[in-house]
Amino acid sequence: MFTKTLITAILGFASTLVNAIPTTISTNNDDISTRDAAVGNAKMTWYYPGLGACGQFHGDGDMVMAVDPTVYGTNNAPICNKRMRVNYQGRSIVLTVVDKCPSCPPNGLDLTPAAWRQLVGSTDLGPQYGSWDFI
Repeated sequence: MFTKTLITAILGFASTLVNAIPTTISTNNDDISTRDAAVGNAKMTWYYPGLGACGQFHGDGDMVMAVDPTVYGTNNAPICNKRMRVNYQGRSIVLTVVDKCPSCPPNGLDLTPAAWRQLVGSTDLGPQYGSWDFI
């Protein structure tokens, strides 16, 4: 009888512990809702797009961009097709994320030539710094 009571008490305690464990645990950077709302001093460059990491083809005239691997994440790229506002010296444009930029530093962006010209100006300019946020 004592053994049965002891086992019941142990199982009850164990059940309480199991129910206290969270059902979802995220240890990666794939939940874009937990990222900073705005990022400043982001290095920006431009590139010639093509078939992007999101599986879509884009040309030089498209208003799209690539983000660094940290922002891009993994897990089927939940950031694909998200829209971001990119700001530079009082100007801003809205672009869609369609690619990953492996050479970009953390929070860096790679814009298409059309997006770069509209935001920064000449593609003769080297890397510039701006800010961005999700919209």
